[in-house]
Amino acid sequence: MANRQKSNIGRIVKEARKAAGLSWYMVAKRAGVSPHTVRRIEDGENIPNVAILEKLADALNCRLVVEFEALKKR
Repeated sequence: MANRQKSNIGRIVKEARKAAGLSWYMVAKRAGVSPHTVRRIEDGENIPNVAILEKLADALNCRLVVEFEALKKR
């Protein structure tokens, strides 16, 4: 489950960054985090906490939305 979360979050951040036409460095500078942090999130190596996600969303001029979905019964 954690690996899927990492890759989903990373994909979403990467897509938003590319749609905004920004580099890792530019997003990192706007968010107040290191470019290495942005790269690791995008590559699925890190799951960012909510505070970092909020900073990234602000840097990307996006809104952070959290959604819960019911799991299928086994």
